[in-house]
Amino acid sequence: MEKISKIILINFLFLFSLSCASQNSNYLTYNEYVGIKINGISLLDIYNTRGNKKAVNALFNRNFNYESLTLPDLYKNFKDKGLYIQFLKSSIECDYELDNLMILSSNETVEIKGHKFKLGDSVIKLQKYFFKNSKSGDFIFEINPSNNIFFSTMENFFLIVIENNVITKIQYFINT
Repeated sequence: MEKISKIILINFLFLFSLSCASQNSNYLTYNEYVGIKINGISLLDIYNTRGNKKAVNALFNRNFNYESLTLPDLYKNFKDKGLYIQFLKSSIECDYELDNLMILSSNETVEIKGHKFKLGDSVIKLQKYFFKNSKSGDFIFEINPSNNIFFSTMENFFLIVIENNVITKIQYFINT
């Protein structure tokens, strides 16, 4: 009877470890998440401009096309051939916040934990990003069923779309 119990326990532990290993969930700490870089500039640095036109242009050393919209909320949009950046002010009590950032060109580089990639890169280049970490409260990095990769918080998402084993879209957005 004891031998059977040990066999059942070993099988249970083996199946449990296989189940855990097969989940494509990975984690980023808060500092790693806000440290995601676009052309060497962190999401936190972009966020901290609060959509100020001079600050955004200076941060990226570019002269973006700029558009300010007032409906349904207040938006500040910055766009050139390589990037689209949008800030949102949803109420009079709050300041502008980074709402959307989209990579439009393969000339723009994204860096996560020191690993760089861009539009058009092979998904093979991303394989080194699949790391395991069991810290609770960290930011999740997963592969969803459509083979897209995303980092997420409760409301922020950093999405990497993969089609035919090639990175075809890179976007940061807030789920509102």
